[in-house]
Amino acid sequence: MRTLILIIFIFTFQFAQGQEEIKVNLKEYPTSKGNQPAFEVEIPQAKTNDAVSILEKKLVPGGFFSMFKKNPKFVQEKDEWIMRGVEIREIGPGLTDVYLQVAAFPGTIFARVFFDTADGFIGSSDNMLQNSESALKFVRDYAVEVYKHAVSLELQDEENNLKSMERDLGKLSKGQSRSDRQISSLRSDITDMKRENDEYSMRLDRRETINLEGLDGEALREQHAETAKEIEKDIRSNEKQIRRNERKISKLERKVGKNLRDQGDQLNLIDKQKLKIKEVEEKLGNIK
Repeated sequence: MRTLILIIFIFTFQFAQGQEEIKVNLKEYPTSKGNQPAFEVEIPQAKTNDAVSILEKKLVPGGFFSMFKKNPKFVQEKDEWIMRGVEIREIGPGLTDVYLQVAAFPGTIFARVFFDTADGFIGSSDNMLQNSESALKFVRDYAVEVYKHAVSLELQDEENNLKSMERDLGKLSKGQSRSDRQISSLRSDITDMKRENDEYSMRLDRRETINLEGLDGEALREQHAETAKEIEKDIRSNEKQIRRNERKISKLERKVGKNLRDQGDQLNLIDKQKLKIKEVEEKLGNIK
């Protein structure tokens, strides 16, 4: 069995302050070709599909001329993704078969990358140390890229959450404006009805001072009595509508009060969400 350069060959790369430590370990793991040295790295927040697709793009960068040739791709075989015959200039000359294993856990993944060259698997005793260091840097850069992608998705989600919160605030604001307009309209109607009742009262007062003596007095008195009844009916109708409007205004004012409290709560949520976005932006900016 091939032996490792070291039983456990650990390189540690730490991100800027406040970031989780990222370790790339060189250690033997079972593969379809037996126990072989793997460059293993834990990548927080990442998803298996993203880890596979990003490594594929890193191994075979796209470009204009890539459209005119057949490029190697990952093929999944059981629990491994295998890309055969790829040239990795960052590691060394010649063609390499790359094996990828991904173990997913809540909130993180462990990616294991195996490099099988003409001289054997990188990291074994019959392979050069320089290749091991180059491969380790390659995997570390790959892990950074996957982590950045994962945090970018987190940032996108948080920004979408902020937009949703701001839309909800806009709906509350529109609801308040609508209630304010309704209150203003109801108060305007009350003012008009009170003015109308004042005019009705003045008409009733004037009729009481009219002299209805004479031949046609009885007929005029009956006519005035009928008119007075209609006026009093209109006054009562207005007073009833005024009370109804006042109840509606009271209900709307309570609704506006709750709306304003909800807007205050929503503004607090928006402020907290903006801070959260800032934290994610700082986390993303510290991944180097």
